[in-house]
Amino acid sequence: MLLSFLRLIFTTRNNIFLYIILLLPTFFVQSKEIVMDELLSLTLEDLMKVKVSGATLTLGSQKQVPSAVTIFTHQQLVQMGVDNLEELMNLVPGFEASRSTANALSSNTSSRGWQKGILVIIDGNRLEESGRLSGIRVAPKLHLNRMAKIEFIRGPGSAVYGANAMVGVINITTRKNVNDVEFAYGSFNHKQVNFFSSFHKNQLSLDLYAHGETSDGEDYFVRETYSADLVATKDPYSLIELSLNAHWQKTALNFQYFRSKTDDFFVLGRTSNDFNSADGEMGAVSVKHDFTWFTIKSTLALYYKYSNVNLATKLLPAGALSKISEPSSEDALYADAHFGKSKETRLTWQNNWQISSNHSFQFGTEYRYIDIPDAIASNNFDLADIANGVRPVRFYNDLQPTTVVEQEFKQNSVGVYLQDQYQLFDKTKMTLGARYDYFSHAGNEISPRFSLVHEFMQFHSVKLLYGEAFRSPASQELSLKNNPVVVGNPELAPESVKTRELIWLVQWPKMQSSLGYFDNQFDNAIVTVTDEFGVRQIQNTSHETSKGFEFELSYELNRQLLIRTTFTQLTEHPDVDFTLAKRNASLMLNYQYRALNFNLIAIWTGKRDTASGPIETLRLNDNLLLFGKVNYQVSNQWKMSLQVKNLLDETYFSSVASPNLSGGIPNRGMEVLLGITWSFK
Repeated sequence: MLLSFLRLIFTTRNNIFLYIILLLPTFFVQSKEIVMDELLSLTLEDLMKVKVSGATLTLGSQKQVPSAVTIFTHQQLVQMGVDNLEELMNLVPGFEASRSTANALSSNTSSRGWQKGILVIIDGNRLEESGRLSGIRVAPKLHLNRMAKIEFIRGPGSAVYGANAMVGVINITTRKNVNDVEFAYGSFNHKQVNFFSSFHKNQLSLDLYAHGETSDGEDYFVRETYSADLVATKDPYSLIELSLNAHWQKTALNFQYFRSKTDDFFVLGRTSNDFNSADGEMGAVSVKHDFTWFTIKSTLALYYKYSNVNLATKLLPAGALSKISEPSSEDALYADAHFGKSKETRLTWQNNWQISSNHSFQFGTEYRYIDIPDAIASNNFDLADIANGVRPVRFYNDLQPTTVVEQEFKQNSVGVYLQDQYQLFDKTKMTLGARYDYFSHAGNEISPRFSLVHEFMQFHSVKLLYGEAFRSPASQELSLKNNPVVVGNPELAPESVKTRELIWLVQWPKMQSSLGYFDNQFDNAIVTVTDEFGVRQIQNTSHETSKGFEFELSYELNRQLLIRTTFTQLTEHPDVDFTLAKRNASLMLNYQYRALNFNLIAIWTGKRDTASGPIETLRLNDNLLLFGKVNYQVSNQWKMSLQVKNLLDETYFSSVASPNLSGGIPNRGMEVLLGITWSFK
């Protein structure tokens, strides 16, 4: 019923809720007694007291937690002119997100100059596409309205999380006990709804969240993949997020569902209007139970998750196979790949033993089983013949599901971790930890961590950190076959990193600042190399390095005005990630005046390179983007907002590694979104 309701909203031709948005101010303009939303009235000092849980799996203060951490609460997120996770990343030092050519919704994300290896966790559930590269591919553009708190943890996290927490962890806690609905309408026929409902009775609580979103897309003229011609295209998309949380006594049940769909634009770096499409789906359910034995607090959890992705695009232009096909055909090569339902079962046991007031010990274990079926491509020319040099290439006239492009993949893994947190002296805390992981396809990995955090002069703390982490090869990297575009490598070894950090953190009542230096040494880095024929081959390299500085400052001038700024400088840059900028910066101004809140964000991305051929690159200029949002608390129950992205309507391009594109990939111009929120009981 809920899915039908969302479809009804987004397929109606008369945008009734738009008129409601425009007319509501006339109904409430005479309202004089407005109770300000308490989420908007918290001070910076209050926000600095928010505890961090994702760095050690225990609650700790920002001053003492053994990681570089940036926190956003719902109080901040609701004010901002950005509204999804990828956009928010560009407000975090070290992180960068930019548009990808994988599809219209996809983003390239990185931390400290390294792509891949960022683990996203929502309410304790790992947002990963089981055994594959990234969960963000099937759950892109996670909406910030759902988030109660987001912790961006920079640096290695494998000491507690195991594989794939290599250069960062994004730990998300969602909102509970909320009853409201938000409708929004904007540029490109952008329609959006967010729905929250909460139910409580005795010891039972239920929290439901639903998000639906569609956009007709912007008009672009892009270079056609296989010629110098410009072609018109659009980037339409649709998104659905569903979540249900149930709590009874010490047991919690969580269900999550994500669905995304895009058409046209680019798919796998290629253009093909009316055929290009990308469709992703993920579902997850978990059961957790808390209990205490002796003096140890424990959580036992069982997770199940499935995901699937379908990608359709044109791989070769018309006439490319006419001389080697049987029967001979001038048709272009089309492929529609169905990556079958991958499944993962995970069992975890986490323990926290509070030995004394200044000493705690954590330990736990994890078992994972991943089952990924063959991925089958429907093609009009046989992909296996092309990839393996079979001549003549069989031509099927229409799309036939004949070719396995990713081989079946099954993997067992076991992990065990230990962590000791000890207050050495009154102002000095030490953390020691290590995790052992065994993978049936990748062997053994040990991920240690060590930190010393010392507080001095009341408001200052210095963090000395060392950690190691790794990423196990994904199934696509190991098992791709019969593919004329990308060649898998079953001999890949896990890639790993050794990270050293020094962080100086200052927390005054009206100001917080952080200055950090990091040194990443990568071994066996998994990279994609393009040969002279344009075929991408996956392999390990010997060594890569990224080093740099990260700066973050928040300053509350008074009760009304807050300033926040960040800056990142990479002093050494990995050669394999040439598409990333060496310098990034952001500035945010937030002003509160009675029932009005004004927010302005500036995001600056420095110069970076983009592919312009198999081995050639082109330098892209830096760009400055502005985002703005106005929130108006009409009454205790009603709130309105006006959001503008790319306020100056800048024309800018994101870097790409694909040799098929020259000059980068275009981004959307100015986007306007009007919204109204009704809170109910």
